[in-house]
Amino acid sequence: MVVKMLVAKDPSLEKSIQPSLRENLRDIGMRCIKAMEQFIHEYDSPELDTPTSTSQMHSLK
Repeated sequence: MVVKMLVAKDPSLEKSIQPSLRENLRDIGMRCIKAMEQFIHEYDSPELDTPTSTSQMHSLK
């Protein structure tokens, strides 16, 4: 939003800041990918301390 306002006031800024903006977006994308990979890893990991684990469910019967 800030960038849009700056470029609207001075269109010559667009070419000079574009590489930095791309790099920032790439960095944000990589952080999102890492966070998603971590989430998937944690989601797929066996849950050892859950109250509904198989051994506890059998003891409740």
